[in-house]
Amino acid sequence: MKTRIYFLMALTLIISSLIGCASDASPYPSPSSAPAYPPPQQAAPPPRTTAPGASTFFDQAVQAHRNGNLDQALAAYTKALEIDPKYADAYYNRAIVYEDKGDPDRALADYDQVIQLDPKNARAYFNRAILYHDRNELDRAIADYTRAFDLVPDIRIYLNRGLVYLDKANYDAALGDFNKALQLDPNLAGAYYGRGMVYYHKKLKQPALEDFEKFLQLDPNSPDRADVEQKIRELKGQ
Repeated sequence: MKTRIYFLMALTLIISSLIGCASDASPYPSPSSAPAYPPPQQAAPPPRTTAPGASTFFDQAVQAHRNGNLDQALAAYTKALEIDPKYADAYYNRAIVYEDKGDPDRALADYDQVIQLDPKNARAYFNRAILYHDRNELDRAIADYTRAFDLVPDIRIYLNRGLVYLDKANYDAALGDFNKALQLDPNLAGAYYGRGMVYYHKKLKQPALEDFEKFLQLDPNSPDRADVEQKIRELKGQ
């Protein structure tokens, strides 16, 4: 069964069509149950389009997506790409639209295009890894998380990659990633959940119990609460 933590999802849009303008301070999302992190060192931003018509459609697409008009956003990004087929940011943002529309296959294809055009785009590797995890292509997910980490090291990769290792039953590798995440942030709830699951599968009752209880303390409203509470009762022999 795939282990999922609900608060690490796909990345936000790139919001500017200006040449060399980064969209946000960090290329990775902050977990909703954890504090914001200092921005990691940035990889060099990819070149933006120099085609005025493409940038116009790009900006229209961003606004449409923000307004929830997914079909309009999709059409505008596609127009931008017809004008500039090497517009990596347009492929990236269109991939997110496809994800929002529930079309992971087309999203994956667009992330492939981003990486082909911009092999140092950590965001694209991170998002593609999430899709690979969803498709149970675990080795590919691990490879993409590792590549993203090589480009821009970040705590969120330790957490997400640890969950993939957990699904592969590679408990030692998972434990290593969760421990590294907790060294960087002792209050990262998802890492306690993941490490608790490692201990649970290793039949290490007391460490599992402690991590599950810490997880619920840090994230009392987690949708995984009922499952974790059931495991706690099991570990206590109730």
